[in-house]
Amino acid sequence: EWVVMHLTEFQDKPLKSIAKGDLELDWLESEEKAEEQPDEKVEALIGKLKDVLGSRITDVRITSRLTDSPACLVVSDYGLSRNLSRILKATGQSSYNVPPIMEINPNHQIIQNLVESDDNLDDWAHVLFDQAVLSEGSTLDDPADYVRRINTLLSSASGEKSPIILAP
Repeated sequence: EWVVMHLTEFQDKPLKSIAKGDLELDWLESEEKAEEQPDEKVEALIGKLKDVLGSRITDVRITSRLTDSPACLVVSDYGLSRNLSRILKATGQSSYNVPPIMEINPNHQIIQNLVESDDNLDDWAHVLFDQAVLSEGSTLDDPADYVRRINTLLSSASGEKSPIILAP
């Protein structure tokens, strides 16, 4: 990560962190252009995700970088990656934490299901964000909330109308 930040090119080819938000892959350029214009339903979902996630994110947008995952988190071109921020924090240095950008895969079945029906959207939005956090190797701020949301969604999927919540 430090190398990519300071060594900007190698053999006349630019080096860029894949964790940065504005990733351009020439070999995917034609596919990306086809996916750049989301339909109205996807745009509506993006707006709802922004509203639900609020200050946890900077933006929500579609991406073509994902194939198997419904969502990922990236940082702006000038922001520190979450991993680098975590390293700086562990060494006692301060880092300016800018909320990440959430990129969604409009072709993933979960996203397509949310486009068609936004039942439990609040829980789904937070679960997608938390899964993206876990996928990048970070830890959750509130694991108990994540488990509660997963249980709510599993209960809903299994046909149970309202989850049974047992107090400890």
